[in-house]
Amino acid sequence: VIPCKFEQLEMEISHDLAFFVEDGKYGFVKVGGKIVVPAIYDRVYSFDVPVTAVQKDEKWALINTKGKKITDFEYDFIIAHSWYEKQWVVAYKNELAGVLDLNGNVVIPFEYDRIISYHANTGFYVEQNENRLYIKL
Repeated sequence: VIPCKFEQLEMEISHDLAFFVEDGKYGFVKVGGKIVVPAIYDRVYSFDVPVTAVQKDEKWALINTKGKKITDFEYDFIIAHSWYEKQWVVAYKNELAGVLDLNGNVVIPFEYDRIISYHANTGFYVEQNENRLYIKL
Protein backbone atom coordinates (compact mmCIF):
# COMPACT_ATOMS: atom_id res chain seq x y z
CA VAL A 1 0.00 0.00 0.00
CA ILE A 2 1.23 3.48 -0.89
CA PRO A 3 -0.44 6.44 0.86
CA CYS A 4 -2.17 8.78 -1.59
CA LYS A 5 -0.46 12.01 -0.55
CA PHE A 6 1.09 13.03 -3.88
CA GLU A 7 -0.12 15.20 -6.77
CA GLN A 8 0.20 12.15 -9.02
CA LEU A 9 1.10 8.54 -8.30
CA GLU A 10 1.96 5.90 -10.90
CA MET A 11 -0.55 3.05 -10.92
CA GLU A 12 1.93 0.34 -11.93
CA ILE A 13 4.44 -0.83 -9.32
CA SER A 14 7.76 -2.22 -10.58
CA HIS A 15 10.57 -3.47 -8.32
CA ASP A 16 8.42 -2.35 -5.34
CA LEU A 17 8.58 1.26 -6.59
CA ALA A 18 6.19 3.72 -8.20
CA PHE A 19 6.98 7.22 -9.38
CA PHE A 20 5.16 10.17 -7.86
CA VAL A 21 4.88 13.88 -8.62
CA GLU A 22 5.37 16.59 -6.01
CA ASP A 23 5.57 20.29 -6.89
CA GLY A 24 5.87 19.35 -10.58
CA LYS A 25 8.93 17.11 -10.06
CA TYR A 26 9.21 13.32 -10.13
CA GLY A 27 10.57 10.92 -7.54
CA PHE A 28 10.08 7.28 -6.49
CA VAL A 29 8.25 5.85 -3.50
CA LYS A 30 8.50 2.30 -2.17
CA VAL A 31 5.49 0.13 -1.39
CA GLY A 32 4.64 1.14 2.18
CA GLY A 33 5.18 4.84 1.52
CA LYS A 34 8.92 5.39 2.08
CA ILE A 35 10.35 7.90 -0.41
CA VAL A 36 13.43 6.28 -1.95
CA VAL A 37 14.22 8.93 -4.58
CA PRO A 38 13.15 12.50 -3.77
CA ALA A 39 11.10 14.49 -6.29
CA ILE A 40 13.97 16.23 -8.10
CA TYR A 41 13.54 15.05 -11.71
CA ASP A 42 11.72 16.67 -14.63
CA ARG A 43 10.70 13.32 -16.20
CA VAL A 44 11.18 9.64 -15.34
CA TYR A 45 10.45 6.17 -16.65
CA SER A 46 9.18 3.28 -14.55
CA PHE A 47 11.60 0.64 -13.29
CA ASP A 48 10.99 -2.12 -15.87
CA VAL A 49 14.46 -3.40 -14.91
CA PRO A 50 16.48 -2.45 -11.77
CA VAL A 51 17.62 0.68 -13.65
CA THR A 52 15.64 3.54 -15.18
CA ALA A 53 16.14 6.83 -17.01
CA VAL A 54 15.55 10.21 -15.40
CA GLN A 55 15.68 13.72 -16.87
CA LYS A 56 17.04 16.82 -15.19
CA ASP A 57 17.64 20.16 -16.93
CA GLU A 58 17.17 18.80 -20.49
CA LYS A 59 19.63 15.88 -20.08
CA TRP A 60 19.04 12.23 -19.18
CA ALA A 61 20.88 9.75 -16.96
CA LEU A 62 20.39 6.25 -15.56
CA ILE A 63 19.73 5.60 -11.86
CA ASN A 64 19.21 2.39 -9.88
CA THR A 65 16.33 1.51 -7.54
CA LYS A 66 18.13 3.17 -4.62
CA GLY A 67 18.42 6.44 -6.56
CA LYS A 68 22.16 6.11 -7.16
CA LYS A 69 23.33 7.65 -10.43
CA ILE A 70 24.73 5.07 -12.85
CA THR A 71 25.59 7.60 -15.57
CA ASP A 72 26.06 11.33 -15.65
CA PHE A 73 23.35 13.58 -17.10
CA GLU A 74 24.91 13.59 -20.56
CA TYR A 75 22.30 12.03 -22.85
CA ASP A 76 19.83 13.89 -25.07
CA PHE A 77 17.34 11.06 -24.56
CA ILE A 78 17.22 7.50 -23.25
CA ILE A 79 14.44 5.27 -24.60
CA ALA A 80 13.94 3.46 -21.29
CA HIS A 81 10.52 1.99 -22.04
CA SER A 82 12.32 -0.62 -24.20
CA TRP A 83 15.07 -2.57 -22.43
CA TYR A 84 16.20 -5.23 -24.92
CA GLU A 85 16.72 -8.63 -23.28
CA LYS A 86 16.38 -6.67 -20.00
CA GLN A 87 19.98 -5.48 -20.35
CA TRP A 88 20.41 -2.93 -23.20
CA VAL A 89 18.78 0.44 -23.85
CA VAL A 90 18.98 2.83 -26.82
CA ALA A 91 20.12 6.37 -26.05
CA TYR A 92 21.04 9.53 -27.95
CA LYS A 93 24.02 11.75 -27.27
CA ASN A 94 24.85 14.81 -29.38
CA GLU A 95 22.02 13.69 -31.70
CA LEU A 96 23.67 10.32 -32.43
CA ALA A 97 22.32 6.93 -31.32
CA GLY A 98 24.10 4.28 -29.29
CA VAL A 99 23.34 1.53 -26.79
CA LEU A 100 24.03 1.35 -23.04
CA ASP A 101 23.94 -1.66 -20.73
CA LEU A 102 22.47 -1.86 -17.20
CA ASN A 103 25.75 -0.60 -15.74
CA GLY A 104 25.85 2.45 -18.00
CA ASN A 105 28.62 1.05 -20.19
CA VAL A 106 28.51 1.97 -23.88
CA VAL A 107 28.06 -1.26 -25.85
CA ILE A 108 27.39 0.40 -29.21
CA PRO A 109 29.17 3.75 -29.60
CA PHE A 110 27.24 6.97 -30.19
CA GLU A 111 28.03 7.32 -33.89
CA TYR A 112 24.83 6.19 -35.64
CA ASP A 113 21.92 8.21 -37.01
CA ARG A 114 19.49 5.78 -35.43
CA ILE A 115 19.08 2.30 -34.02
CA ILE A 116 16.55 0.56 -36.28
CA SER A 117 15.81 -2.66 -34.42
CA TYR A 118 17.06 -5.43 -32.19
CA HIS A 119 17.50 -8.96 -33.51
CA ALA A 120 16.76 -11.70 -30.96
CA ASN A 121 19.72 -12.20 -28.64
CA THR A 122 22.34 -11.29 -31.21
CA GLY A 123 22.59 -7.59 -32.01
CA PHE A 124 21.17 -4.37 -33.39
CA TYR A 125 20.43 -3.03 -36.85
CA VAL A 126 21.64 0.56 -37.11
CA GLU A 127 21.63 3.30 -39.73
CA GLN A 128 24.53 5.58 -40.56
CA ASN A 129 24.52 7.97 -43.52
CA GLU A 130 21.54 6.10 -45.04
CA ASN A 131 23.43 2.78 -44.84
CA ARG A 132 22.00 -0.03 -42.73
CA LEU A 133 24.44 -2.08 -40.72
CA TYR A 134 24.21 -4.98 -38.29
CA ILE A 135 26.20 -4.85 -35.05
CA LYS A 136 26.61 -8.18 -33.27
CA LEU A 137 26.81 -8.07 -29.49
